[in-house]
Amino acid sequence: MTIFNILAPSYATFYRHPRFASADDIVPDLTGKVAIVTGATAGLGLETALQLAKRRAKVYITGRSQIKGQAAVEMIRAVTGAGEEQVEFLQFDLADIKNTKSAAEKFLETSQPLHILVNNAGLLKPEFELTPRDKLESHVASSCAPGSFPRLFYTNTIVQSKSVTLSLPLLCYPPSDEQVRVHGS
Repeated sequence: MTIFNILAPSYATFYRHPRFASADDIVPDLTGKVAIVTGATAGLGLETALQLAKRRAKVYITGRSQIKGQAAVEMIRAVTGAGEEQVEFLQFDLADIKNTKSAAEKFLETSQPLHILVNNAGLLKPEFELTPRDKLESHVASSCAPGSFPRLFYTNTIVQSKSVTLSLPLLCYPPSDEQVRVHGS
């Protein structure tokens, strides 16, 4: 008899037990809430934006590519049945602070409060691939090659902090007990 045979029945019972709720039971209806999700054209950012839209939040997704952004918006609208006013795309590149400020000003023009800010955008070396263990050091060294590391560091740390700073006036007005701030880079 293996440990799996002993634990499998209790494991299955644990996850089928009715007192354990799903995400749909835990996350409230977000009607009337406004969210910005950076880096939402793919991956975790896209899934986060999709889940917020399913819960009826007004979602602004951001990204560098207009084409990818519009495709993400259309996918979210198709899956959730959301209207044009519920899911919108703001194009900006977090690696460019002037562009980031411009996008923040564009959002300010909407005169909407910001309830949820998900800082998901970030960079990884585009040629990233899983390598054998002995090649890992050379991969890390090439990621830190002159020219690539400053941009990665700038985008993944400094600009993320700056975007939060630009958003603070929106997050603080009007005051709310339900503000959610997630930084995911």
